[in-house]
Amino acid sequence: MNKQKIKFNRCIALLLICGCVTTAFAEEQQPQTKGYNCLFMGHSFFAPIANAFESYPARAGFNEHEQMVVFRGGPNGSPGALWNNRSPQVEKAKAALELGEIDLLALTYYPLKSTIDDYRKWIDLALEGNSEMIFVIHFPWPRYKDRTLEQYEFVNRLKLSYLLWVMKELKDEYPGTDFRCIQQGRWMIGLWEAFEEGKLSEISVVKRTGFQDRDECLFRDTLGHGGMIPIEFGALLWLATIYEVDLEEYDLKTNIDFDVKSLAKQIYETESEGLELNSTDRIKN
Repeated sequence: MNKQKIKFNRCIALLLICGCVTTAFAEEQQPQTKGYNCLFMGHSFFAPIANAFESYPARAGFNEHEQMVVFRGGPNGSPGALWNNRSPQVEKAKAALELGEIDLLALTYYPLKSTIDDYRKWIDLALEGNSEMIFVIHFPWPRYKDRTLEQYEFVNRLKLSYLLWVMKELKDEYPGTDFRCIQQGRWMIGLWEAFEEGKLSEISVVKRTGFQDRDECLFRDTLGHGGMIPIEFGALLWLATIYEVDLEEYDLKTNIDFDVKSLAKQIYETESEGLELNSTDRIKN
């Protein structure tokens, strides 16, 4: 074999190798999905953010995202109460799960009227229809109840320890199943801290004084329903959790000075760090 032919063969080999590497790199850069068919089920600390989330995926290239939101107020939006609900909307949701039409099921944390067994019921039903189902448990911010920020952080931490126990149990029982958590409580705390530090000038008050009050707020009432900014931009956490989008690269015009994308990204990336379950800390409401 002459030297010219050897060089030619080496060039071909290098091109093939580079082509394989480039193809592999390109495949790694491609999103795993063009959009999930999602079922979101929960209460009034959950559904408004789920509705706000609907427009987010397409901006990140997930043009086939679809979602159905099932809303029931208070404890009626808990997994247990929803499982026992016989309304046409809930029956339609169960049928979609059974037929394998859903890719991702998101339930909310609400231990009143619910136990870990109620999560199992939904998981078993969903896995029958789709063995690759993704499960998300949304951890809402706690009720406000005129607490101070310090008191609020303490309650959030205790409640979260219980949810993390629930998730650990489920992950152990369903190995290989994809479980994810959206920590909306830390989101509200981050906004509250920014407000206290004077970094969130668009917020006028922590809580509105009444229904006629139109000031931008963190909480609309004593119970703790969220204001516009916590709800609308709280969907950033959903985008990071569900589609694993780098929020700093996400094209979203917020029209506020505070960097909500960086806050959401930080929460998503450190969602479970430093949170140890302590059974003596476990509280439910």
